[in-house]
Amino acid sequence: MSDWDPGQYGKFQQERSQPAYDLMDLIGPRNSMRIVDLGCGSGEHTKTLHERFHSVETIGIDSSGQMLAKAPRAAGLKFFKSGIEDFGGDGEFDLIFSNAALHWVSNHDELFARFKKALRPGGQIAVQMPKNGDHPAAATVYALEKEPPYNQYPGCPIDSNTLAPEAYAALLHRLGFRSIKVRLNVYLHELASGAEAAEWLKGSMLNHYKATQPPEVNSLFEREFRNRIDRLLGSEKPYLYTFKRILMHAVR
Repeated sequence: MSDWDPGQYGKFQQERSQPAYDLMDLIGPRNSMRIVDLGCGSGEHTKTLHERFHSVETIGIDSSGQMLAKAPRAAGLKFFKSGIEDFGGDGEFDLIFSNAALHWVSNHDELFARFKKALRPGGQIAVQMPKNGDHPAAATVYALEKEPPYNQYPGCPIDSNTLAPEAYAALLHRLGFRSIKVRLNVYLHELASGAEAAEWLKGSMLNHYKATQPPEVNSLFEREFRNRIDRLLGSEKPYLYTFKRILMHAVR
Protein backbone atom coordinates (compact mmCIF):
# COMPACT_ATOMS: atom_id res chain seq x y z
CA MET A 1 0.00 0.00 0.00
CA SER A 2 1.35 3.42 -0.94
CA ASP A 3 1.65 5.97 1.82
CA TRP A 4 -1.60 7.78 2.51
CA ASP A 5 -2.13 11.48 1.92
CA PRO A 6 -3.53 13.03 5.14
CA GLY A 7 -4.77 16.07 3.25
CA GLN A 8 -6.74 14.03 0.72
CA TYR A 9 -8.14 11.70 3.36
CA GLY A 10 -9.09 14.66 5.55
CA LYS A 11 -11.21 16.37 2.87
CA PHE A 12 -14.25 14.63 4.36
CA GLN A 13 -13.04 14.58 7.96
CA GLN A 14 -16.40 15.27 9.57
CA GLU A 15 -18.18 12.59 7.54
CA ARG A 16 -15.45 10.01 8.15
CA SER A 17 -15.37 10.78 11.90
CA GLN A 18 -19.02 10.16 12.78
CA PRO A 19 -18.73 6.33 12.58
CA ALA A 20 -15.76 6.47 14.96
CA TYR A 21 -17.81 8.39 17.52
CA ASP A 22 -20.74 5.99 17.07
CA LEU A 23 -18.36 3.11 17.68
CA MET A 24 -17.03 4.71 20.86
CA ASP A 25 -20.60 4.94 22.15
CA LEU A 26 -20.75 1.13 22.19
CA ILE A 27 -17.75 0.83 24.54
CA GLY A 28 -18.25 0.26 28.26
CA PRO A 29 -15.84 2.29 30.43
CA ARG A 30 -13.46 0.48 32.79
CA ASN A 31 -10.85 1.71 35.23
CA SER A 32 -7.20 1.90 34.16
CA MET A 33 -7.79 0.72 30.61
CA ARG A 34 -4.98 -0.15 28.24
CA ILE A 35 -6.16 0.52 24.69
CA VAL A 36 -4.80 -0.19 21.21
CA ASP A 37 -6.13 1.57 18.10
CA LEU A 38 -5.37 -0.45 14.97
CA GLY A 39 -5.12 1.55 11.76
CA CYS A 40 -5.16 4.78 13.74
CA GLY A 41 -4.32 7.07 10.79
CA SER A 42 -3.34 10.55 11.98
CA GLY A 43 -4.40 9.74 15.54
CA GLU A 44 -7.20 12.23 16.27
CA HIS A 45 -9.61 9.45 17.25
CA THR A 46 -6.86 7.72 19.22
CA LYS A 47 -6.46 10.83 21.34
CA THR A 48 -10.25 11.09 21.77
CA LEU A 49 -10.35 7.46 22.95
CA HIS A 50 -7.50 8.11 25.35
CA GLU A 51 -9.19 11.13 26.89
CA ARG A 52 -12.76 9.81 26.87
CA PHE A 53 -11.92 6.57 28.70
CA HIS A 54 -9.14 8.00 30.90
CA SER A 55 -6.86 5.13 29.89
CA VAL A 56 -3.49 4.61 31.52
CA GLU A 57 -2.01 3.92 28.08
CA THR A 58 -3.34 4.15 24.53
CA ILE A 59 -1.30 2.86 21.61
CA GLY A 60 -1.98 3.85 18.01
CA ILE A 61 -0.68 1.60 15.23
CA ASP A 62 -0.65 2.49 11.53
CA SER A 63 1.38 1.53 8.48
CA SER A 64 1.49 5.09 7.05
CA GLY A 65 4.38 7.25 8.13
CA GLN A 66 2.75 10.33 6.60
CA MET A 67 -0.41 9.83 8.65
CA LEU A 68 1.53 9.18 11.86
CA ALA A 69 3.55 12.34 11.31
CA LYS A 70 0.32 14.24 12.07
CA ALA A 71 -0.40 12.30 15.28
CA PRO A 72 -1.05 14.33 18.45
CA ARG A 73 1.06 14.09 21.59
CA ALA A 74 -0.17 13.54 25.15
CA ALA A 75 0.90 11.73 28.29
CA GLY A 76 0.21 8.01 28.00
CA LEU A 77 -0.44 8.25 24.26
CA LYS A 78 1.98 6.39 21.97
CA PHE A 79 2.15 5.74 18.22
CA PHE A 80 4.02 3.07 16.26
CA LYS A 81 4.45 2.39 12.56
CA SER A 82 3.40 -1.18 11.90
CA GLY A 83 0.91 -3.24 9.91
CA ILE A 84 -2.24 -4.65 11.47
CA GLU A 85 -1.11 -8.03 10.13
CA ASP A 86 1.78 -7.91 12.62
CA PHE A 87 -0.35 -7.12 15.66
CA GLY A 88 -0.47 -9.64 18.49
CA GLY A 89 -0.48 -9.95 22.22
CA ASP A 90 -1.29 -12.20 25.15
CA GLY A 91 -3.83 -10.72 27.53
CA GLU A 92 -2.34 -7.23 27.29
CA PHE A 93 -5.29 -4.99 26.37
CA ASP A 94 -8.64 -3.94 27.78
CA LEU A 95 -9.86 -2.57 24.44
CA ILE A 96 -8.98 -3.27 20.83
CA PHE A 97 -10.40 -0.46 18.70
CA SER A 98 -10.29 -0.19 14.93
CA ASN A 99 -12.13 2.35 12.82
CA ALA A 100 -12.18 1.94 9.02
CA ALA A 101 -9.02 -0.15 8.75
CA LEU A 102 -9.58 -3.91 9.00
CA HIS A 103 -11.11 -4.16 5.51
CA TRP A 104 -7.54 -3.81 4.19
CA VAL A 105 -6.53 -7.02 6.00
CA SER A 106 -7.36 -10.55 4.84
CA ASN A 107 -8.33 -13.70 6.81
CA HIS A 108 -10.57 -12.20 9.46
CA ASP A 109 -11.18 -15.57 11.14
CA GLU A 110 -7.51 -15.71 12.11
CA LEU A 111 -7.30 -11.97 12.77
CA PHE A 112 -10.18 -11.93 15.26
CA ALA A 113 -8.78 -15.02 17.00
CA ARG A 114 -5.57 -13.04 17.58
CA PHE A 115 -7.63 -10.15 18.92
CA LYS A 116 -9.25 -12.45 21.48
CA LYS A 117 -5.83 -13.70 22.60
CA ALA A 118 -4.58 -10.11 23.01
CA LEU A 119 -7.48 -9.14 25.29
CA ARG A 120 -7.66 -9.50 29.03
CA PRO A 121 -10.73 -11.27 30.47
CA GLY A 122 -13.57 -8.76 30.22
CA GLY A 123 -11.71 -6.87 27.51
CA GLN A 124 -13.63 -5.38 24.61
CA ILE A 125 -13.38 -5.27 20.86
CA ALA A 126 -14.88 -2.35 18.92
CA VAL A 127 -14.56 -2.39 15.13
CA GLN A 128 -16.01 -0.38 12.23
CA MET A 129 -15.53 -1.27 8.58
CA PRO A 130 -17.04 0.02 5.33
CA LYS A 131 -19.31 -2.42 3.48
CA ASN A 132 -20.14 -0.22 0.50
CA GLY A 133 -18.76 -2.13 -2.47
CA ASP A 134 -22.12 -2.17 -4.24
CA HIS A 135 -22.43 1.63 -4.33
CA PRO A 136 -22.19 2.96 -7.92
CA ALA A 137 -18.90 4.78 -7.18
CA ALA A 138 -17.16 1.68 -5.80
CA ALA A 139 -18.81 -0.60 -8.38
CA THR A 140 -17.34 1.65 -11.10
CA VAL A 141 -13.86 1.11 -9.66
CA TYR A 142 -14.32 -2.67 -9.50
CA ALA A 143 -15.57 -2.77 -13.10
CA LEU A 144 -12.65 -0.66 -14.32
CA GLU A 145 -9.99 -2.78 -12.59
CA LYS A 146 -11.13 -5.81 -14.64
CA GLU A 147 -10.50 -4.05 -17.97
CA PRO A 148 -7.18 -3.98 -19.85
CA PRO A 149 -4.59 -2.73 -19.18
CA TYR A 150 -5.59 -2.51 -15.50
CA ASN A 151 -6.46 -6.20 -15.18
CA GLN A 152 -2.74 -7.01 -15.28
CA TYR A 153 -2.45 -5.68 -11.72
CA PRO A 154 -3.97 -6.84 -8.41
CA GLY A 155 -7.57 -5.84 -7.82
CA CYS A 156 -8.62 -4.00 -4.68
CA PRO A 157 -9.24 -6.57 -1.90
CA ILE A 158 -11.35 -4.57 0.55
CA ASP A 159 -14.75 -5.89 -0.49
CA SER A 160 -13.60 -9.52 -0.58
CA ASN A 161 -11.79 -9.14 2.76
CA THR A 162 -14.94 -7.97 4.54
CA LEU A 163 -17.54 -10.49 5.69
CA ALA A 164 -21.28 -10.01 5.92
CA PRO A 165 -22.54 -8.58 9.24
CA GLU A 166 -24.14 -11.88 10.24
CA ALA A 167 -20.85 -13.68 9.54
CA TYR A 168 -19.08 -11.44 12.06
CA ALA A 169 -21.77 -12.14 14.65
CA ALA A 170 -21.28 -15.88 14.11
CA LEU A 171 -17.47 -15.52 14.18
CA LEU A 172 -17.48 -13.62 17.48
CA HIS A 173 -19.85 -16.19 18.98
CA ARG A 174 -17.67 -19.05 17.77
CA LEU A 175 -14.62 -17.43 19.38
CA GLY A 176 -16.43 -17.24 22.72
CA PHE A 177 -17.15 -13.52 22.91
CA ARG A 178 -20.25 -12.35 24.77
CA SER A 179 -22.57 -9.31 24.67
CA ILE A 180 -22.11 -9.34 20.89
CA LYS A 181 -23.53 -6.41 18.95
CA VAL A 182 -23.18 -6.21 15.16
CA ARG A 183 -25.10 -3.72 13.06
CA LEU A 184 -25.11 -2.28 9.57
CA ASN A 185 -25.43 1.52 9.53
CA VAL A 186 -26.25 3.56 6.43
CA TYR A 187 -24.65 6.99 6.69
CA LEU A 188 -25.99 9.84 4.58
CA HIS A 189 -23.46 12.36 3.29
CA GLU A 190 -24.62 15.36 1.27
CA LEU A 191 -21.81 16.21 -1.15
CA ALA A 192 -21.68 19.26 -3.39
CA SER A 193 -22.00 17.02 -6.47
CA GLY A 194 -21.77 13.41 -7.55
CA ALA A 195 -18.25 14.11 -8.84
CA GLU A 196 -17.09 14.51 -5.23
CA ALA A 197 -17.54 10.77 -4.75
CA ALA A 198 -14.37 10.40 -6.81
CA GLU A 199 -12.54 12.72 -4.41
CA TRP A 200 -13.79 10.64 -1.49
CA LEU A 201 -12.45 7.40 -2.98
CA LYS A 202 -9.17 9.03 -3.97
CA GLY A 203 -8.51 9.45 -0.25
CA SER A 204 -9.09 5.77 0.49
CA MET A 205 -9.88 2.99 -1.99
CA LEU A 206 -7.86 4.40 -4.89
CA ASN A 207 -4.69 4.22 -2.78
CA HIS A 208 -4.59 0.50 -3.59
CA TYR A 209 -4.21 1.17 -7.32
CA LYS A 210 -1.66 3.91 -6.73
CA ALA A 211 0.43 1.32 -4.90
CA THR A 212 0.05 -1.56 -7.36
CA GLN A 213 -0.02 0.10 -10.80
CA PRO A 214 2.88 1.86 -12.54
CA PRO A 215 2.48 5.66 -12.36
CA GLU A 216 1.58 6.06 -16.03
CA VAL A 217 -1.06 3.31 -15.78
CA ASN A 218 -2.46 4.69 -12.55
CA SER A 219 -2.77 8.14 -14.11
CA LEU A 220 -4.92 6.64 -16.89
CA PHE A 221 -6.91 4.62 -14.37
CA GLU A 222 -7.78 7.64 -12.24
CA ARG A 223 -8.63 9.77 -15.28
CA GLU A 224 -10.99 7.14 -16.69
CA PHE A 225 -12.57 6.59 -13.27
CA ARG A 226 -13.27 10.31 -12.91
CA ASN A 227 -14.72 10.46 -16.42
CA ARG A 228 -17.09 7.63 -15.63
CA ILE A 229 -18.14 9.12 -12.30
CA ASP A 230 -18.76 12.46 -13.99
CA ARG A 231 -21.04 10.76 -16.53
CA LEU A 232 -22.76 8.58 -13.94
CA LEU A 233 -23.16 10.91 -10.97
CA GLY A 234 -21.70 14.31 -11.84
CA SER A 235 -24.95 15.99 -12.83
CA GLU A 236 -26.48 15.48 -9.37
CA LYS A 237 -26.05 18.64 -7.26
CA PRO A 238 -26.10 18.20 -4.32
CA TYR A 239 -25.40 14.48 -4.23
CA LEU A 240 -26.62 12.19 -1.45
CA TYR A 241 -23.77 9.74 -0.90
CA THR A 242 -25.12 6.71 0.95
CA PHE A 243 -22.41 4.77 2.76
CA LYS A 244 -22.92 1.42 4.52
CA ARG A 245 -20.66 0.52 7.45
CA ILE A 246 -20.50 -2.45 9.82
CA LEU A 247 -20.13 -1.57 13.52
CA MET A 248 -19.46 -4.30 16.06
CA HIS A 249 -18.71 -4.60 19.74
CA ALA A 250 -18.16 -7.64 21.94
CA VAL A 251 -16.66 -8.62 25.29
CA ARG A 252 -14.16 -11.39 25.94
